[in-house]
Amino acid sequence: MPLIKELMIITALLGLYGCTNIQRHEMPALQDSTINLKDDGMLLTTIEFSNAFMPKKEKDKEQAITSISIQSIDLSNNKITDHIFKPDTLGTKETTKFTRYYLRMQLPAGKYRFRAAIVTEHWPFPLDNTYAIAPLLLDTTVNRGKISYVGNISVQLHERKDGESRASYRPLPLTNVHSGFYTGTFKVEVKDDYEIAINDYKRLFPSLTHANISKSILPKYSYERTYEWAASPGLNVTKPAYTQ
Repeated sequence: MPLIKELMIITALLGLYGCTNIQRHEMPALQDSTINLKDDGMLLTTIEFSNAFMPKKEKDKEQAITSISIQSIDLSNNKITDHIFKPDTLGTKETTKFTRYYLRMQLPAGKYRFRAAIVTEHWPFPLDNTYAIAPLLLDTTVNRGKISYVGNISVQLHERKDGESRASYRPLPLTNVHSGFYTGTFKVEVKDDYEIAINDYKRLFPSLTHANISKSILPKYSYERTYEWAASPGLNVTKPAYTQ
C-alpha cells in the first residue's frame, strides 16, 4: 500500500478514538554488535495475531497486524501523541494457528500506553484492503538507557456474541463482513514469556546478544476499560458480555 494512503487510514482509524498527533517510527534492525540508546529507552514485546473463527486466508487475502500505536501524554502542555510502529519481517514467525511479531520500540524516556493494534486484511486489486482496530490500553514506562521486555500480547479475532464490541463498525465494504471484522471481536491477553522471548530476541538480533534486558510485564488486559474507551466517542457499543 502506498505510504500516504496507509497514513491516511491510520489517521482516520485512530482519529475516531480521539488521537491528536501522530508520529511514525521505524523499528531498529539491531543487526550490529552494539546498541546505543543515548537518551532513549527500548521496549521489547512479542505480539501474536490469530483468527479463531474464520478459515485460514489465501495468501492474497492474508490478515496481519500492520501497525501498533503507543500513546504518550506531555502533562506540561496536555499534548497527546500516538507513536506508530509498523511490524517488520525480522524474526516474524508464521504458523497455521498464529503469526508472531518481535517488536523493538525505541522511544524517549517517559510514560506510555499501548493504545491499539491495527489489523489489515489484504485484498487483490481492484478491492480495497479492510481494517479493524484492536484496543489494548496497557500502560508502561520507558526508562532512559534501559531495555525492557514487557510481555507477549495475544490478539485473537473470534466470533462476536451479543453485547460484545465489534472489531469494525463498518459493514461496508462487504469485505469487512467476509474478513470477520464486522461480525467478530477481539480477545486480548498479556502473558509473561520472558525466558523464551529473551532467548529469541538475542538469537535474532545481534545487538541484544550481550544486552541487559529487564522485565516489566504489562498489566492484565481490562475489557471494562476497553468498553469505556470504545463507548466514549459515542459509538453504539453495549457493555461486553464478559470481563476478564
